[in-house]
Amino acid sequence: MSNNKAVENFKRIWNIRKREMEITQVEAAEKLNWTQGAFSQYLNNITEMSPQTIIKLANFLDVAPSEIDPDIDKSLPHVTTYPVTHNLSNPNLEINETLNYHSIDLKYITVDKPIELLKDNGLNGPAKYPTGVKIGYLDLFNSPPYAPKMTTSPNFYLIQKKNKKVFETCQHKHLPPDEELIKKFLIIEVAIH
Repeated sequence: MSNNKAVENFKRIWNIRKREMEITQVEAAEKLNWTQGAFSQYLNNITEMSPQTIIKLANFLDVAPSEIDPDIDKSLPHVTTYPVTHNLSNPNLEINETLNYHSIDLKYITVDKPIELLKDNGLNGPAKYPTGVKIGYLDLFNSPPYAPKMTTSPNFYLIQKKNKKVFETCQHKHLPPDEELIKKFLIIEVAIH
């Protein structure tokens, strides 16, 4: 399928969903963390939609990515759909939505010595990963650049500086420049067994 067909599908779905959602391009772009111009460029086939863009739009419009691009499975074979069951503000109200996510092949680190997150992590005091926990990470120096982290929470990283023999944790705002690092891992998930 050419990108033109995906754009046609996106336009058709957008025209339906914008009325249902009672939303403008400006409001949609803001919710997607885009400019209105960027949104318009996708809508008018000025900027080509990557598979990740299609997934982001599908999640926003609450449709399957294949409704925008039926061939997306050929470019991203690991698209998984997860149920969204509740709203945070009303735990008694069940909803029926979905989240489409391009899964990535994570690697894991075993926590053999408790490691503390930064004290300015937004939590009430420091948080620790206890011994035995597995940390799923994305190696930012050696992974494809398209793999997203599906969260609005602050990004936490495991880093190894060139002059250090151990990992440190830090938030994005405290990341040293890449040239000072040997390893730069984005923490994606924490698996407790």
